[in-house]
Amino acid sequence: TRDRSQEINVCVNLSAAAGGRGNAQDALKWGTRALAISMELADRAGSAWSYFYLGYAQLLAGQLDEAARSFLQSIEIRSQISTPVLVAEARAGLLDVYLKMDDRDAAQIEMKQILEYMDIAKTFEGAEEPFRIYWTVYQALQEIKDPRAATVLQNAVHLLNTQVSKLRSEDARRLYVDNVPWRHAIQNVAREKGLME
Repeated sequence: TRDRSQEINVCVNLSAAAGGRGNAQDALKWGTRALAISMELADRAGSAWSYFYLGYAQLLAGQLDEAARSFLQSIEIRSQISTPVLVAEARAGLLDVYLKMDDRDAAQIEMKQILEYMDIAKTFEGAEEPFRIYWTVYQALQEIKDPRAATVLQNAVHLLNTQVSKLRSEDARRLYVDNVPWRHAIQNVAREKGLME
């Protein structure tokens, strides 16, 4: 069973990596496999992670209704068993879906909850990918011309600079940003706005 649990992690990581590269088919394949194993083992944490990355794979594939359902499942399970930051991270995925659906009311509800969490935990410490949360919330606020977008971007830039400064070589620093779409997007907008060199 331990090997099977490890297999969930491997599949989840493969789904995440494929999604980060923009490969929707592989992301879907591995996310679906992770979910099947986690269901078979009744592994709730594994299911929460599987639904989370399956949601992003479905979003990438343009399967918006399915993606919304996956993120809602992840939120539901995480609300029962996980730390609040992982719930906020799944909400950011759902927010992303609602933005693509152009469902402003639903987006507003998710954004409000994420911003409330952000007030008490600015860095989203413990999240798998805090910059993805920042980027989604920033885009949502920008879309409705909410002035809080500037603060969210500043917080993201501060964290990005902190993380990048821990890396020793210029190559490592560049790869850390360039190989991940949402980190790269934050850097580009920050440069446009004169927040980064």
